[in-house]
Amino acid sequence: PREIGPGQKVTMTLTLENELDRELEDVNIKLNLEALPIAPYGQGAEKTIDRIKEDRIKIIDFELIVNSDAKSQTYKIPVEISYKEDSLQVTKKDFVSLAVKSVPKIAVSSSDYLIKGQENKFNIKIINKGLEDVKFLNIKISPLTKTKILSSPEDYIGDLNSDDTDSAEFSIFVEQDSG
Repeated sequence: PREIGPGQKVTMTLTLENELDRELEDVNIKLNLEALPIAPYGQGAEKTIDRIKEDRIKIIDFELIVNSDAKSQTYKIPVEISYKEDSLQVTKKDFVSLAVKSVPKIAVSSSDYLIKGQENKFNIKIINKGLEDVKFLNIKISPLTKTKILSSPEDYIGDLNSDDTDSAEFSIFVEQDSG
């Protein structure tokens, strides 16, 4: 997949092509996952191919899992490929990328009661239950029948980190003859 979420498994496929005019032996492919929130799943992060003949392709799969606390971003995974070419040991280093994306999970609650015929302070609690932080959060309430919003109907919250809460307060007048 183009993107993977925290806690999910993925198969990373690497295609190795021998463009040389000779056979390569003892081809070793190693993913360096040490400083990343990504781990091998079921198998290791290193694989070996006995040989790749000239003008041939070999496909290698690595089963990976993203840590459940991984932040949304693109992770560069260092790859080291070493092989023997005419009895000479050759090592090449490069990177592959894995995009991790998480979606914030916002919940809203209030335990305030509205009393008819008077101005009420109404508090709304906003909870980020997701793994990803929220940026530029804005909350807006809409008037109900037979109510008037006395304060601004919008409140800017700003950033709301994962597993955090914030609140907004609004002034609302409820008409006496409301249902």
